[in-house]
Amino acid sequence: MIEEECQQGKSQLEFQLIEAILDSLQNHMDQNAIFLAERLVYEHDTEEHRSLLAECYLHENQPYKACHILKDCKAEFNRYQLAVVQFKNKKYKEAEMALIGFQSNNQFAVQTQNIPNGGFGHFLLGQIYEQMHRTDDAKIQYYRALDQNPTLWIAFERLSKIGEPVTINKVFVDQKQRQYEISRQSSCNIYKIIANLLKNKQNCIKSGSKEIDDLKEESIVTDNQQGNKRQIQGVKPFSVTGVQTQIMHMDDSSNSQMKFSQVQQKKISGKMIPTPGIGLQNYQSLLSQPFQLSQNQNKIYNQKKSDIQKVLSVAVQLSPSLINLPQLLKLFAHPYQLWTNYSVEAITNFQKLPPQHYRSGWVLEKVARSFMDQVKYTDAERVWKEMRQIEPTRLEGMDYYSSCLWHLKKQSELTYLAHSCLQICMYAPETWIAIGNCFSLIKEIDNSIKFFGRAIQLRKDYSYAYTLSGHEFSQNENFQQAKKSYDAATSLDQRQYNAWWGQGNMYYKTDKYDDAIKCFIQAIKINPNNPVLPTFLAMSYAAKGDHYEALKYFEQSERLDSMNGLNKYQKANSLIKLDQYEEALGELQSLSQFIPKEAAIYILMGRILKKLNRIQEAQNCFNMAMSLDIKDQTKIKGLMESLTNPNSDFNDDFDL
Repeated sequence: MIEEECQQGKSQLEFQLIEAILDSLQNHMDQNAIFLAERLVYEHDTEEHRSLLAECYLHENQPYKACHILKDCKAEFNRYQLAVVQFKNKKYKEAEMALIGFQSNNQFAVQTQNIPNGGFGHFLLGQIYEQMHRTDDAKIQYYRALDQNPTLWIAFERLSKIGEPVTINKVFVDQKQRQYEISRQSSCNIYKIIANLLKNKQNCIKSGSKEIDDLKEESIVTDNQQGNKRQIQGVKPFSVTGVQTQIMHMDDSSNSQMKFSQVQQKKISGKMIPTPGIGLQNYQSLLSQPFQLSQNQNKIYNQKKSDIQKVLSVAVQLSPSLINLPQLLKLFAHPYQLWTNYSVEAITNFQKLPPQHYRSGWVLEKVARSFMDQVKYTDAERVWKEMRQIEPTRLEGMDYYSSCLWHLKKQSELTYLAHSCLQICMYAPETWIAIGNCFSLIKEIDNSIKFFGRAIQLRKDYSYAYTLSGHEFSQNENFQQAKKSYDAATSLDQRQYNAWWGQGNMYYKTDKYDDAIKCFIQAIKINPNNPVLPTFLAMSYAAKGDHYEALKYFEQSERLDSMNGLNKYQKANSLIKLDQYEEALGELQSLSQFIPKEAAIYILMGRILKKLNRIQEAQNCFNMAMSLDIKDQTKIKGLMESLTNPNSDFNDDFDL
């Protein structure tokens, strides 16, 4: 049985265990922390002690143990922690119950007004609802999370990714930030509880050792009179760091600056709580250090007060827009929202960010993805190269970067990328996507499917990995497995337009044009700025014989990318079917200017010229095709013979 929280103070052993546990967590000695936390619980079984043990289990990635230790707990901070544990165990119904509670008759009841841990609790409940495919309920929880905690950027991310518009100017505002800072003081976090416990302990030590302090002062005076420089120090809440030592040796002109720093420390420590993974002692040491404006801290702390003020004024002038956190988040929110909606304006809006933030891995990865979503692979590659120079160990986005190199047919660069990712982390799913793309490029489809499957093993909700697996199965004409992969991808992420395109292409290959049209339309709704999608939709209409409808989408693709070669070629075919030969010839002549070595273009041009009775020009086109394509020599010779033989089998046949 868990004992009720006692009002009296904790024993010395309990305090020592708690401090040792936090010290172990701070120094990444999780197994040691677990051993000590287990001793703490067996010494005195309370909810706060169980919560600390559960936190240690989570650090060691043992959520199943944490679930067992928390299952009988009723305190708010433990309800939240239990929900986290159940979520990690993929027990979503149990996680929901932990957050919203039960009625007395054991019947499940929604009590969303009493969700523990404020915005964090609402965000976790939103994640749970997403996994349960209750998207509308998830949206409500994400909105509540942002309303209670405007620093929960991930809630804004989730809303944007599921296509929910967020009024940015009503979320990232100073008023909400102030409300959050006030409410944060009453948040139910085990680290805050531990911090308060140790703070009370320190106060008790100070008040209970007044007589000892007086004796120490007398001892110091006596020692000084005898010329002894020995100094007896009392109990300190944290050790003096190297930075603090430098501050203590500054001249008298800096005393006011030091006092200001100490006042600010008290104000901050009253509001903030340690975060998981950061021990209390280290947390207090961090708070004791003044804000640094230079990488060379020695230089700053040796300056006079006037020099420090100059540095402060220069820093404010360098970034006047970044006055507080809501303004910073608002700067990021607008371009991110555009990015999730696949807007072409996303890139220019990201470029408006302050230079120090634009040149970060997170931003550059989004810019590169935006280029890729518009089929601008060369631009995307350039940005990804820049990102890797800045953050060479960043694996986020390397899955899409490897796909970009696949489209550019850059085998050596793709191989190098896969090797680099493998050296960084062999347990990252992005690594195995890069390796799978390597094998896909050299047509080793079975191996690529195997490596994409490894990525899925590492991340069960990896929609893009399922999508790429579907592409490979489709390429191998294993359409049954391809459909399973695409269905899995779209069930995990309804806005994965690559999966909708892949499924549509699969239906197109199997002559199911109505189904293909539905999938391509869905993909275009998600990403209306990808020029390839309307091309395939147009091709599906053309395959059905509806060439007028096809031309609408060929023209839509052309507006997005006038250099789309596939679009021009297929548009020419539809124009031919509508007997618009001159227009078709114009499209092909334009296409031959930037794709001069494609034999199929000259073959189709020759057939059109023959139809227009421009025999010599047709002959020239067939000769050009003959020089470019060795494999289709027989077919091209037959076309050349048809120029002088009206009874040839190739006469007026445009079904190439």
